[in-house]
Amino acid sequence: MTEYGLLVTCDRCHASTFSKADGEVELSGGWEAVRKITPIPDGWSLSTKVGDRYVDLCSKCAKEFGKLCTNYMSECFAFMRGDSKE
Repeated sequence: MTEYGLLVTCDRCHASTFSKADGEVELSGGWEAVRKITPIPDGWSLSTKVGDRYVDLCSKCAKEFGKLCTNYMSECFAFMRGDSKE
């Protein structure tokens, strides 16, 4: 049986989740459009900009990425203030 929805795969660890389509509406010409998709699980980050591309991250990888960004910015501000360890 085919299920319609949105398959989201983490670009870092390749974990995946599926959000099922909640219904569809028919358009003229035989086309179908999904009206509503169930929400993805909390913590998943869709279209996160990393460098010059966008990635999808699972909740675990999104938390790690957030910590990495926070640590990097803390080090940058410490360097600009002049109290870096180098």
